Amino acid sequence: MTPTEVKRWTLTGRDVWVCVALVLAGAALWLPGLGRRGLWTPGEARVGQVARQMVTSSDFVTMRLEVNEPHLTVASSTPDTYDPEGDQAVYLSGQRRELLWKLSDGPLRPELVYKPRITIHKPVFYYWLVAMPARWLGMPINALTLRCFAAVPAILLLPLTYLFGCTLYGRRSGLIGAVALATCVHFYWTARVSQMDTLLTLLVTLSIACWYWGYRSERRSVSLSCFLVFYVSLAAASLTKSFAYMLLVGLIVLVWLAAEYWTDGRRGIGGFARHVWHVMRRMHIGSGLVLYLVLVVPWFYAIHVRTDGQYTAEMFGRHMFARAGLVEYGQEFENDTDWWFYLPRMFADLFPWIIMVPGALVHIFRARTRATQTQSLLLFCWFGVWLLFFSTISYRKNDYIMPLYPAAMLLVGKLLADHSRFGLADPAMNRAIRAGFVGIVVALVVMSAFGLALLAPSFENWLTTSSVPGLGEPLFGGNRNDTVAFEVLGFFGREHLATAIGGITLLVTLGVGCAVLELRRHTLWAFGLLAAATAVTMLVATHLFMDRLIDPFRSQRQIATALARLAPEQDSRTHVLLMHTEQHELAFLLPNRLDSVPAVLSPREDEDWTPRLLFALRSRLAALEGHRILVVMERDAWERLKSEQIKRQRGDQLLEIYDVPLQEIDIKLPAYDLDLHREPLIILEVTSLTGLGLGGPTVEAP
Repeated sequence: MTPTEVKRWTLTGRDVWVCVALVLAGAALWLPGLGRRGLWTPGEARVGQVARQMVTSSDFVTMRLEVNEPHLTVASSTPDTYDPEGDQAVYLSGQRRELLWKLSDGPLRPELVYKPRITIHKPVFYYWLVAMPARWLGMPINALTLRCFAAVPAILLLPLTYLFGCTLYGRRSGLIGAVALATCVHFYWTARVSQMDTLLTLLVTLSIACWYWGYRSERRSVSLSCFLVFYVSLAAASLTKSFAYMLLVGLIVLVWLAAEYWTDGRRGIGGFARHVWHVMRRMHIGSGLVLYLVLVVPWFYAIHVRTDGQYTAEMFGRHMFARAGLVEYGQEFENDTDWWFYLPRMFADLFPWIIMVPGALVHIFRARTRATQTQSLLLFCWFGVWLLFFSTISYRKNDYIMPLYPAAMLLVGKLLADHSRFGLADPAMNRAIRAGFVGIVVALVVMSAFGLALLAPSFENWLTTSSVPGLGEPLFGGNRNDTVAFEVLGFFGREHLATAIGGITLLVTLGVGCAVLELRRHTLWAFGLLAAATAVTMLVATHLFMDRLIDPFRSQRQIATALARLAPEQDSRTHVLLMHTEQHELAFLLPNRLDSVPAVLSPREDEDWTPRLLFALRSRLAALEGHRILVVMERDAWERLKSEQIKRQRGDQLLEIYDVPLQEIDIKLPAYDLDLHREPLIILEVTSLTGLGLGGPTVEAP
């Protein structure tokens, strides 16, 4: 396709039908069985709790969880502390943690009141998306509705990617890019989890696409409309995660303007500055920034006032600057990954298309693609700036680079579309594409070998425990959730050996078939077969393995059912305490039924980090005297307590949890009995409150 043909592209009825087909395909991928699994990740249950609290309290500013935690009251605060309304949780880091440490070990006995915990995690936009339909339409807040707001943005991103690809290169490139994006492993899975990254990816892609459309359009009305959507989508991205994404998109645009200026043969800093100023005037940058601030500032100001500045300090000091390694603020994030962390992660997260990405990046700078090099440089700047920025910050997580996925897949679409058009006349491109498909087959063979080796328990243990330098964790099974998946997979494979071997053989056979089609110069058929095989494999893995086989070993729904039987909702005399453990799914399933008794730890490394549940437990037990008390804690922690036989220290006037007479309640849970659950819990009952020395100030929960 010539540059003239690209410029003449306009939306037609055929494009509308392609967009409808992509939406239907995305719905078939992500909507069926969306609410079948439990809320595995803490973020999912946290979103549900906050949204439900917003609906019930009509407070759409403050984000509260449905678990009660101890708060300091005015009487227990020192003159130099805040909290005039007693509305700030003691779990926060920084000065609040240090104050609690001193109070718990000093002569002043802090007065505590149990109220819903304020969460300082992310801005509010995603919570609003979940809460507003529940408030206005009466929709229930459950696993299905929570995940819809991750799946729907992923579905909408497919036609947006297609349309943006059509603008840059043509219909074939856009369609290949959209299909490749839908079948990336990490993108597919994240769209079935209630987290903000698919929404953020949609907003970032929409902002960059609208900026480009506004910049290229010669019609003033179209340009203004595109820039308006650009500013609104940036504001929504800032309210979804952080102000940093507005700055990142601006940096991508600035770098691309410099690249475009240079490739056009123009030189000089002064000329470039005048060019940027002209673009900013076309963007109506002043009015746009005012609109952005009008949309973003009111909520940030309201939450700043509501929490007496604590949200601002935590959001900027800890979640932004501390994660970037720029400041030290309270409890720090892990910094045990190297700058190249994302390179092996992308191999797993963007599989199978990651093998085509290096060739697609090289393809930008070849002489044959000079006509579309300016468009390709926009995607290259998007990909490179995003990857470079998140590689330089100290805290790295694979979800952070998801917004670069559309850029990478559109470049892959450009490579495959060009190969299908004039691959016969380009031997170098032929070799690159064939090498890519052969590489996918080799990767499938290696993965199949890993799958077969996983059937051996010794290899399974090595795979999930051997650390990889620079990654900060094992490449596979870096946390208990992943380890459980490998353990259950190995257990299932050993029980159903023929099925496991048959599935692995079929997967490798399909990969070989794709390579054969490419060797016979049927590139589009090879791409279609590989995309279909990837989609079917992920659907089977989701519906038959993850949702049905893994779920009982990762969800806490079984123990929530057991607790609901032991402490019915109408039984006001029974209280459940979560002892030094965060169980967000349990709190979501049993809303406003749990009191969390946290461990107050020393904020300094030279202090003893022994958990001090002491004063918080003392206050709560005293307030609940005469009630039935159930304690939920991790089984491993309970076993350690029994083996250590720690005794009460009478001299420091502190009450150790280990002194409280506790009796284990025998519950039969299949996932626990197999000893494969990711985080087995135990239910204990306080058998007596007498003789524990429960003096001092106590306050009952309001």
